[in-house]
Amino acid sequence: AGAGNQVVYFNCGSCAVPNVKRYTDDKIPVFFNAPAPPGVELVRPTFGFGEASSYTDQTYDFMKWVKGTWKESRKPVVGVFQIETAMSRAELPGHLTDLAKELGVELLPFEWFPFLVTDTSIQMARVKEKQPDWLLLNHVPAATVVMLKDAARLGMTERVKFVVPDWGF
Repeated sequence: AGAGNQVVYFNCGSCAVPNVKRYTDDKIPVFFNAPAPPGVELVRPTFGFGEASSYTDQTYDFMKWVKGTWKESRKPVVGVFQIETAMSRAELPGHLTDLAKELGVELLPFEWFPFLVTDTSIQMARVKEKQPDWLLLNHVPAATVVMLKDAARLGMTERVKFVVPDWGF
């Protein structure tokens, strides 16, 4: 195991999640365009090199920012529209519900979407009923456009603030 001339690179987080640990256990260096999958310890010496923050970290940091800038006496309400991949399902929602409670943020149940999205009106209407203050659109650009159009059509863009991570543009 761990021949000195082998290196693995995953350009997709969903591909990396189920595979990285088996390579790092064999001491084969792995580079991946994703955070470290569960079970891969990034301590020195390491053989796994991730270049992105996890969905959990992104969502937690966003909720922390929302709470830190919140001016009202009630808890802010945050919803998440999440792309459904092996990576996101392996990680989410995980302990985000507990972290949200600790922060004093109401985190709505996640709404999951496949890669190809043509209509989000059912999910958008379901979330609208819960009156979110913020909606995190954790998806790719084409789906984000559909989500924002559906939100506008349902009259949500006047009240709800939307945020899209950097990879969603």
